[in-house]
Amino acid sequence: MNPSIQRLLVLYTGGTIGMQQSAAGLMPASGFEARMREQQAHEAGPLPDWTFHELQPLLDSANMHPRHWQQMAERIRSAVTAEGCDAVLLLHGTDTLAYSAAALSFLLLDLPVPVLLTGAMLPAGSEGSDAWPNLFGAMRALQAGRVSGVQLYFNGALLHGARVSKLRSDAFDAFAEAPRQRLVNATAERPPALLPRRPAQVMVLPLYPGVGAAQVQALV
Repeated sequence: MNPSIQRLLVLYTGGTIGMQQSAAGLMPASGFEARMREQQAHEAGPLPDWTFHELQPLLDSANMHPRHWQQMAERIRSAVTAEGCDAVLLLHGTDTLAYSAAALSFLLLDLPVPVLLTGAMLPAGSEGSDAWPNLFGAMRALQAGRVSGVQLYFNGALLHGARVSKLRSDAFDAFAEAPRQRLVNATAERPPALLPRRPAQVMVLPLYPGVGAAQVQALV
């Protein structure tokens, strides 16, 4: 066992991993700590000691906003500076998981402990779910000292927090790490145009967590 991880904070924000059925469909649910501890009893091998905190309100990550990134960062810093935690595991919905990973990569640049994010494509307890493999796999990666800075653990892979993207919603290997930009040969021949070239007015509307109607209306 790696002695460097003495106190792990599991920070639960909601998302598919902890969702349960309600009258309104699948919703983020409280009580996930008890479910985790019950499942841990069936896991093989050592795992770090951990404490648990729910970040309220629990969210479907499609409703994540930049203010929530700041809330997560502040709670993580408090866990490290005031509570002596030497690692943080953040449980998060997959819809905006890549956005949060990128934001925290920069908000926590100076943090001296590893922060690992994970989630699931199917809720914990569902048949064939990836929730427990992702969650306890992330714990083992932390325990083994494999994590530095802010990273994402998903489907057995460790991915750089600032370079990860969600590529699909229909498979467990939903996330991939974008390759680093490389210099291209400036003299490379341009590919032929497939359509006649003509002047056009083109506007770009970036869509990101927190974009508001005012920004869309202004562009329109």
